[in-house]
Amino acid sequence: KVEGSSSSAKQDTLCLNYTIKQYQEAQLYQNWLDPLKINFLQIKEPNNYTTISCKVYDLEIPHALLDIGSDGSYISENIANHFIKYFRLKIDRKKVYRLTDAVGEKQSIGSFSDIPVIIGIGNDTLTISDEFSVLPTEKDDNGNDISLFILGTRWQHQAGWEPIVKGKFIASVNGKSITIPLSVYNKDETKKK
Repeated sequence: KVEGSSSSAKQDTLCLNYTIKQYQEAQLYQNWLDPLKINFLQIKEPNNYTTISCKVYDLEIPHALLDIGSDGSYISENIANHFIKYFRLKIDRKKVYRLTDAVGEKQSIGSFSDIPVIIGIGNDTLTISDEFSVLPTEKDDNGNDISLFILGTRWQHQAGWEPIVKGKFIASVNGKSITIPLSVYNKDETKKK
């Protein structure tokens, strides 16, 4: 009988362990979040944008956006119309790109080749040319045109940019280096005013 009770105790222990394991798995399943209620992305719109001032020919661009997430450089159609009217440039409507980003797909309406972007102040300037894709102009909440002038990583690479440190953009081309102060545009701060 002693052997039997030992065997019975083993079976009871195994049964108890199995029951505990089943209970724990049931609790885990019961406490698991409903997949339809999980929001992994929690996408928030960025509210800080780094900009520099620059010129294209004699047109002052007070806030050109530096976008390290964009391969190319882009302008909105309303700025492109200014280039056409005052600088007699033509949009190459055969050079159209499909652009995909976090908010969906867009298609450019054409491109300008070799647009000279002048950065710096006075005689301490650099001119870096790049191709700019033209995007349809979007409207803000009040129906006004939103002007875009985006300098992508290709332009930044041509400018020999160094990582942004202490609020300065450093560009180096052909042995000449210049330092440009950055502006940080905070969308939330603008809305409060």
